[in-house]
Amino acid sequence: TATDYWALLGARLLVAACHGLFFGIAMVIATRVAPEGRQTTAVSFVVAGVTLASIAGIPVGTAIGNAFGWRTTFWVIAGAGALAAVLLAILIPETGGPSRQGNFRAELRAAVRPAVLICYATIALFMTGVFSILTYIVPILTDVTGVPLEVVPWVLFALGSVGFFGNLAGGRLGDWNATVTTAGILALSVVVYLAFSQVTANGILALGLLLAGWAVGFGFPAPVQGRIIKEIADAPNFGATLISTAFNIGIASGAALGAAAISSGWSYGNLSYLIALFHALALVSVGGLYLYDRRTRFAPA
Repeated sequence: TATDYWALLGARLLVAACHGLFFGIAMVIATRVAPEGRQTTAVSFVVAGVTLASIAGIPVGTAIGNAFGWRTTFWVIAGAGALAAVLLAILIPETGGPSRQGNFRAELRAAVRPAVLICYATIALFMTGVFSILTYIVPILTDVTGVPLEVVPWVLFALGSVGFFGNLAGGRLGDWNATVTTAGILALSVVVYLAFSQVTANGILALGLLLAGWAVGFGFPAPVQGRIIKEIADAPNFGATLISTAFNIGIASGAALGAAAISSGWSYGNLSYLIALFHALALVSVGGLYLYDRRTRFAPA
């Protein structure tokens, strides 16, 4: 029903504000209803839903918009959201236990614990690297790997599909050891993208490395978010919503960084150095988390 651009932008900002709230609470609920020892897997299921929605929703929404107009797409989204709200109200079980309604001071103290802040920084660094290259994924596919433009949608579908399974693997491994899993994912990502930068002349090999990078990278969100939820379990609501903030800081920073690199004369293939650099910095951040864990584990009571 928007009558001009500014009304549409205002509605989009309102939806964006709800986005962080929804995913923060969704993570908390998922970990509460999950069996003991499977909390990170539960987080990966939430992320998997986002991945599947992206794989299926974008082409379906585009098709609806092309056939019936862009306003129809938004009406369909609104209807789907209303249906989802009803299903959530019906299907989400009571988690039991004492009420978690409470004072904001406790929520704030939980959100600024050292381990939690390190995880936020790790997320921001990781996403900065990802979006420095993801912003330009289409020209990277066409100009670097040589994928014909008409084949790009199928390649994007393949990237999303391997990412879906990578996410589930990251959740399962995160239940075993979230810190080690996160560190391993980041180390593999650095290796993959450094290798990609060296084989851009070989389109098939470069495309294979991109697929590997997507599979590895999508394993990242579940273990790091699972660690945050575990750290703030006594007062999770505010800290959980800041997870989305950390992701969005990285998204905006990565897009700006990639644009600056391209404007300064970098080729699309060289953007892989940026993702390798920021994932290496994120790996250093995880190293700090490991040292913090050791110090607190062996500190006297």
